[in-house]
Amino acid sequence: MQKYMKCLLAVAALFVSYAGQAQQMDGLVADGPALYAEYCAKCHGKNGRSNTFIGLLTFSQNLTNAAWQAETLDADIYAAIAGGRRMMPSYADKLSVVELQALVDVVRDLQR
Repeated sequence: MQKYMKCLLAVAALFVSYAGQAQQMDGLVADGPALYAEYCAKCHGKNGRSNTFIGLLTFSQNLTNAAWQAETLDADIYAAIAGGRRMMPSYADKLSVVELQALVDVVRDLQR
């Protein structure tokens, strides 16, 4: 009976440990499109063309522009999102590194 209880406790401990690690792993995945919709679309538009009222007023970058996509590094996009650029606010204090990278990936997906 003691062996059974020890085995049961060991399995329970492994389960709890795994559950904690699974929660940590969930934090490493970000929903880039949802983040884009929340933070970027009001200026850059849902399609990335910056044809929104705010986008036109603030001269927001057309993220679908092939020349801009070709000449801009991922690191530059990341830096712009994290630190802000011209009238664009900084998001470094609002978003995690994983979320910032997810936004870079969304911006890259907008190229035509």
